[in-house]
Amino acid sequence: MQRDYGRPIVCSLTFAFGVVELASRIYFLNSGYHEQMEDLLTTYAPNDYTLGELLRLWRALFPVALQVIILFMDNSLDLLPGMQDDPLKIFS
Repeated sequence: MQRDYGRPIVCSLTFAFGVVELASRIYFLNSGYHEQMEDLLTTYAPNDYTLGELLRLWRALFPVALQVIILFMDNSLDLLPGMQDDPLKIFS
């Protein structure tokens, strides 16, 4: 990645995945958040998924999301800069 914003985007993605996993583990242990966690689980996942299965799926999606971000920030998707003139070339 030859972008000045490439490293912050990759770091933000890694941080976001870590925050979701850490928050789900912390808040799942707190009984005050069980209703919100159950609502979240039933909204975004099938009813028979457990938190462990969702976290395993979340970890499996990280390499996919990372590859997609790297692909979209790849230089080959941008227009190449104009070629500089060859000083030995007289006519163009």
